[in-house]
Amino acid sequence: MFINSSIIGFGQAYTSGSGGTKCFGNFLLAPTVGKIELDHRKRAAFAKEKTELAKCYQYKVQLENGIAVSVTPAHNAAIYSFEYPDSKDAYLLIDVAHKLDIDASMRKGSLTVEPDNKSIFGGGTFFGNWSGIDWNMYFALEFDTDFEEIGVFEGKEICPLSPLTTSCISIDREKRLGAYIKFAKGTTVKVKISISFVSADRAKEFLAEQVPDFNDERVKENAKSRWRSILGAIDIRTD
Repeated sequence: MFINSSIIGFGQAYTSGSGGTKCFGNFLLAPTVGKIELDHRKRAAFAKEKTELAKCYQYKVQLENGIAVSVTPAHNAAIYSFEYPDSKDAYLLIDVAHKLDIDASMRKGSLTVEPDNKSIFGGGTFFGNWSGIDWNMYFALEFDTDFEEIGVFEGKEICPLSPLTTSCISIDREKRLGAYIKFAKGTTVKVKISISFVSADRAKEFLAEQVPDFNDERVKENAKSRWRSILGAIDIRTD
């Protein structure tokens, strides 16, 4: 039986078995088409039947809105491919203050957009995990494709930015915060992103070390090799 749940985006960290409260799911990457839509329910898309592939070194899916997605992990980072259809404008949302079940889970933090470098980074202090203790978390992101528009959203306000100027947005209370990028129709975009519980600078270091370019095949082969090395320590014998 094919059981299908809608997909609102792709978070960068998850836990399982943490006492009933959904944890992390931070720095949600949400590809969408047509227009910028901050409401998850209106933006969500279902997977096409028999298109999901889930392995320890790669996840792939075809969404019913026409977007094809793949993600390949490194230790503290991942590289994504978003293949957009020719029929509608292509957007990518980076939902910085989001975590599972909470859209505004960042108490304070910041977001920096560097259009010239095709990079976005930031983070801050979050709440809402099972322990009840706040934690700090940061990210660094780079993409490989020329864009038509780039901007930020704060609360419900969406604000385009100059493509020539670095911009930094800070918040000191709980509200939505994120960025968006508009690409040409039919574009395939590769995005690499890393996370750190220390600082955005450390996330940048992870990104440079673990995903130095946009060669997702190399990242996939490295992940395969790493999993073989770990699971190769298990010796199963049968009579």
